[in-house]
Amino acid sequence: KQVGEEILHLKAYSNQTANYVVHQVYRTWKRLNLIDYNRWTKRRQDFKAGPKPWKQKGSGRARHGSRRSPIWHCGASVFGPYGLNNKRPISTPPYIHSGAISTILQSKWRRMKLVVGLEDWTEPRRGRLESVLQAAFDGEDMEAQQKLLIARNAFPGEERKAENDYGFPTRESYDNVLYASGRTIPKLAIRRPRDIDRKSDAVHQLLMARRLLISREAFFDLKAKFAEDGGWGFTGWHTMYVQAIQKLAKEYPTDRKLQWAEARKLPPGLEERIQWAEDKRAELAAMEAEEAHGEGMKGSPPWPGTFRRRWGRGGRWFAP
Repeated sequence: KQVGEEILHLKAYSNQTANYVVHQVYRTWKRLNLIDYNRWTKRRQDFKAGPKPWKQKGSGRARHGSRRSPIWHCGASVFGPYGLNNKRPISTPPYIHSGAISTILQSKWRRMKLVVGLEDWTEPRRGRLESVLQAAFDGEDMEAQQKLLIARNAFPGEERKAENDYGFPTRESYDNVLYASGRTIPKLAIRRPRDIDRKSDAVHQLLMARRLLISREAFFDLKAKFAEDGGWGFTGWHTMYVQAIQKLAKEYPTDRKLQWAEARKLPPGLEERIQWAEDKRAELAAMEAEEAHGEGMKGSPPWPGTFRRRWGRGGRWFAP
């Protein structure tokens, strides 16, 4: 039953540019990931030269130098597939790819359902997951429509690597409760929030899916990642690193002049600094051992034949 509603407001392209951008991103991703580049036909240089079919003059026929010419039957190919030579080095800027994913997610809000407690499953049950799907989408025919389940604990199983090749599940997939519950449900793909990214097949899965089932925790993860104001999915790793360093610098301020003054007290030579470091380590180790010994003896009652002696801070009990 419905227990509440959430507002989805992600960064999305305008109506005039959304279709064009999503189409270009998907075409680029498909050309780099789904097309099979293992097909290969022989070109002219892949054949041996072979003998000349007939002499140059006197036969009344056209001049030919080899039967491997592309104009001969069963000869070389000119425009056929030639392995990875047909794979052009094309790419999409990261922020445009992330924007396409965010736009698709925002456009699917009518077909999106949030499930509370989806992350807390402890046993794999296909019937329970099917009942959740039927209840979430008002009893529609789930077998006829492509579905996508997004949850933190949903380990992705089969990943599509090439056309007509869906790969194989990993060992971790069978240990996962949600994957084991839905791996035999037709037209159901399972992904995590971290897989809804430009480095994965997020664009393909989101475009193929007609229904989205998302756990409440994963929904807020996606909302923070693709938010219109401050979504970290549109920020590069270098910018995120700089922002983290700046945040740490504000949280733990330091006095650079004091650090420089302490650094000037160090010995100038390398060997002298190594010896100074070894002496410091030995001194610190001796102090830690003394404190540990003192804590162990502190509070112990005196036994016969002992005396009390003042050493350092406070008194210590020592055996004679």
